[in-house]
Amino acid sequence: MARAGPYEVKGKLGGRKPLAKTRPEVVELARRLRRTRSGKQRSLRQISAELAARGFVAEKTGRPFEAAQVSRMLENSQAAP
Repeated sequence: MARAGPYEVKGKLGGRKPLAKTRPEVVELARRLRRTRSGKQRSLRQISAELAARGFVAEKTGRPFEAAQVSRMLENSQAAP
């Protein structure tokens, strides 16, 4: 039996699971850190630094999240219902 084509299958086909599934607490904290109490937005690097200060780092490397990773966390968390 042949594998279903990408247009026949709904959802993700494979690869690494998103952080929203594996570490939802990190994504939630990043979302909360995005806005300051004064209503301004924090930069992605500031969010990464704050996550690292609270002990949330990349599992594979043990280093703070890259700005692009934080961006994807925030982007993907907005798309989730």
